[in-house]
Amino acid sequence: ASFSVLPRVIGGRYGLASKEFTPAMAVAVFDVMERSHPPAHFTIGIHDDVTGLSIPWDPSFSIDAPDTVSALFYGLGSDGTVGANKNSIKIIGETTPLHAQGYFVYDSKKSGSVTISHLRFGTRPIRAPYLISTANFIACHQFQLLDHLDVLGSALPSGTFLLNSPYGPDEVWAKLPHAVRDTIASKRLRFFVIDGDRVARETRRLRRSVIRSRRPTASGASALWLRISRLSMQRWPTYTRSRCRTRSPFQSPMRSRTALVDVHWISRPDLAT
Repeated sequence: ASFSVLPRVIGGRYGLASKEFTPAMAVAVFDVMERSHPPAHFTIGIHDDVTGLSIPWDPSFSIDAPDTVSALFYGLGSDGTVGANKNSIKIIGETTPLHAQGYFVYDSKKSGSVTISHLRFGTRPIRAPYLISTANFIACHQFQLLDHLDVLGSALPSGTFLLNSPYGPDEVWAKLPHAVRDTIASKRLRFFVIDGDRVARETRRLRRSVIRSRRPTASGASALWLRISRLSMQRWPTYTRSRCRTRSPFQSPMRSRTALVDVHWISRPDLAT
């Protein structure tokens, strides 16, 4: 076909260093194309200080529906986090009218390595083939990860943070790294803590037949995220205990009562202390 004006062809690279290609990056590409003199080549997704072809993008931009809940779970391989989250997303997708999605990130070491579970659910179909960058709910199942990862970097303001901690509600704040305390305060996060190890030990003594996992610590904490998310965002429907119990082997009436009693909301003390 003949053209009265030759079309402008622009080439770019994305996905370098295994980076996600998100809607925010797509918007940045279109913004560059609308310039009067756009570059002939560009790079998106990384800050390329070698070629200088990187274009900026807004990481906070999102096309997720406002009623979609995004949740991140940090754990270690073989601690039960991934398995528990697969159960949770299956419960939501099969026993509620909500749409659900789950992505799970872990390296080849698997056992003992860091795992990150990305879960979304909402009333509308979810078409998001990329990982979560901003989350309403964040759970950390291993206390030591707070010293090595920016666990709360993706937390949205006024979101919810659930921490599996060996320290009780009266002493956990003093044990948190200063960066974590500052983030909780600046983003005004609702902070909950549970001693999943103790809950798992007590539950194992009471109902050994219910515990299927080899290390149920993270499973016990992960099983609570639906309930805590419901407490912090009242617009979501109630997930009845009977339905959860029929769908998941680690949910029993005795375990549910024990775990709910041991979840503590932590108020934010003065940061000066």
